Amino acid sequence: QLVPSAPPVLADLLAQGKEHLDANDYSAARAVFQRAVMLDPASYDAQLGFGKVELTEGNLEEAELRLRLASLLRPQSNYS
Repeated sequence: QLVPSAPPVLADLLAQGKEHLDANDYSAARAVFQRAVMLDPASYDAQLGFGKVELTEGNLEEAELRLRLASLLRPQSNYS
Protein backbone atom coordinates (compact mmCIF):
# COMPACT_ATOMS: atom_id res chain seq x y z
CA GLN A 1 0.00 0.00 0.00
CA LEU A 2 1.32 3.41 -0.94
CA VAL A 3 1.57 6.01 1.77
CA PRO A 4 0.42 9.41 0.55
CA SER A 5 3.13 12.00 0.68
CA ALA A 6 2.82 14.68 3.30
CA PRO A 7 1.78 18.12 2.09
CA PRO A 8 4.70 20.46 1.65
CA VAL A 9 5.48 22.55 4.68
CA LEU A 10 5.93 26.25 4.03
CA ALA A 11 9.46 26.28 5.45
CA ASP A 12 10.44 23.45 3.08
CA LEU A 13 9.02 25.30 0.08
CA LEU A 14 10.81 28.51 1.05
CA ALA A 15 14.12 26.65 1.40
CA GLN A 16 13.61 24.97 -1.98
CA GLY A 17 12.71 28.27 -3.60
CA LYS A 18 15.84 29.93 -2.22
CA GLU A 19 17.99 27.06 -3.45
CA HIS A 20 16.54 27.39 -6.95
CA LEU A 21 16.92 31.16 -6.86
CA ASP A 22 20.55 30.88 -5.73
CA ALA A 23 21.18 28.39 -8.56
CA ASN A 24 19.62 30.82 -11.09
CA ASP A 25 16.90 28.26 -11.85
CA TYR A 26 14.15 30.86 -12.04
CA SER A 27 11.50 28.63 -13.56
CA ALA A 28 11.76 26.16 -10.69
CA ALA A 29 12.00 28.99 -8.14
CA ARG A 30 8.84 30.59 -9.52
CA ALA A 31 6.93 27.30 -9.33
CA VAL A 32 8.00 26.71 -5.73
CA PHE A 33 7.29 30.27 -4.56
CA GLN A 34 3.88 30.15 -6.28
CA ARG A 35 3.08 27.03 -4.26
CA ALA A 36 4.29 28.76 -1.10
CA VAL A 37 2.08 31.79 -1.79
CA MET A 38 -0.91 29.53 -2.42
CA LEU A 39 -0.20 27.72 0.84
CA ASP A 40 0.16 30.98 2.82
CA PRO A 41 -0.62 34.23 0.98
CA ALA A 42 0.32 36.17 4.12
CA SER A 43 3.88 34.82 4.14
CA TYR A 44 6.38 37.66 3.81
CA ASP A 45 9.12 35.27 2.69
CA ALA A 46 6.93 33.63 0.04
CA GLN A 47 5.85 36.98 -1.41
CA LEU A 48 9.41 38.32 -1.26
CA GLY A 49 10.86 35.24 -2.96
CA PHE A 50 8.20 35.36 -5.65
CA GLY A 51 8.88 39.06 -6.14
CA LYS A 52 12.62 38.50 -6.47
CA VAL A 53 12.06 35.87 -9.16
CA GLU A 54 9.73 38.13 -11.09
CA LEU A 55 12.13 41.08 -10.80
CA THR A 56 15.05 38.98 -12.01
CA GLU A 57 12.99 37.73 -14.94
CA GLY A 58 11.96 41.27 -15.89
CA ASN A 59 8.28 40.83 -15.00
CA LEU A 60 8.17 44.26 -13.41
CA GLU A 61 4.43 44.59 -12.75
CA GLU A 62 4.23 41.22 -11.00
CA ALA A 63 7.48 41.95 -9.14
CA GLU A 64 6.13 45.28 -7.91
CA LEU A 65 2.90 43.63 -6.75
CA ARG A 66 4.73 40.88 -4.83
CA LEU A 67 7.29 43.23 -3.30
CA ARG A 68 4.58 45.68 -2.23
CA LEU A 69 2.65 42.83 -0.63
CA ALA A 70 5.81 41.76 1.18
CA SER A 71 6.38 45.31 2.44
CA LEU A 72 2.79 45.46 3.72
CA LEU A 73 3.28 42.15 5.52
CA ARG A 74 6.51 43.35 7.13
CA PRO A 75 6.62 47.16 7.03
CA GLN A 76 10.06 47.40 8.65
CA SER A 77 11.66 45.41 5.80
CA ASN A 78 14.09 46.86 3.26
CA TYR A 79 11.39 46.61 0.57
CA SER A 80 8.99 49.11 2.15
